[in-house]
Amino acid sequence: MGIPVTVIGGYLGAGKTTLINHVLTASHGLRIAVLVNDFGSVNIDASLIADAADDTISLTNGCVCCSIHDDLGSALDLQTRRAAPPDHIVIETSGVAEPKRILTYATAWPGIRLDAIVTLVDAETIRARADDKFVGRVVRRQLAAADFLVVNKQDLVTDADRHDLSQWLSDQAPMARPIHATHANVDPAVLFETARLPKRSLAIKGIGDGQHGATFVSVKIELPSPIDMDALADVLSQLPGTIHRVKGFVRDRVTGQRMLVQRVANRQSITVNADLAFKNVSSTLVAIGTSDPDLRAIECALSALPRFA
Repeated sequence: MGIPVTVIGGYLGAGKTTLINHVLTASHGLRIAVLVNDFGSVNIDASLIADAADDTISLTNGCVCCSIHDDLGSALDLQTRRAAPPDHIVIETSGVAEPKRILTYATAWPGIRLDAIVTLVDAETIRARADDKFVGRVVRRQLAAADFLVVNKQDLVTDADRHDLSQWLSDQAPMARPIHATHANVDPAVLFETARLPKRSLAIKGIGDGQHGATFVSVKIELPSPIDMDALADVLSQLPGTIHRVKGFVRDRVTGQRMLVQRVANRQSITVNADLAFKNVSSTLVAIGTSDPDLRAIECALSALPRFA
């Protein structure tokens, strides 16, 4: 299936490097490889560094930070050819990068697959940047490409400005899921596909100042097995904007094959699961969102799918 890749973008000063630092040091249980343009901007606590050699910094939690050096293809090859490849790859783009070039790599490079595009937004300055005659086009393209919009620096704007900004962002990126944050603190469970299904339903608390941070909840849904794939795809296609992620495994009633189900923001896929490590996993989906009533409604809709012997 390939290593999942998350692309993190956003204009200069939006908080990308701060988010990268959170990713590298958070207790998420994933071995994440972060590919950055400039080591110097990533201020990693020396006590967390296990080894530093050439263009790679290895951390004690299993994550690594690698320099791209204007050769993203070689940096990706280095990760896919490791004896123990990472669970997830994160690519940090430059503040003025066009999303199209990065997406060419993330969607077509051997051994990897696109998981999500995350664009950080400076809540205080984004509208001025988008209207700037020199950089406005790039900024708007960064917004339009996003699966998730991390609307950062919420503490710097008023409630009225926050409401107006939400409406404006909805117009700029109608398919993206917004995540409100301060200091770019976002729970990794929302941004990154997890390596293994959670063993139980968890409440995922947003990290931030409480008032302006997001609060996420999750639900684990046991499904009838086998399942009609068309009926499942129809339910998933109607998910409300409050549902950020869905992932799990089901068995196709027609072929009998175990299928991997993934939905990230507005993108979804149902593919044959070739990973033998998951061959005995029951038909279960995990959904993450910001509305408990919506999650429960989706749980009911999925649980009501037709049962087949």
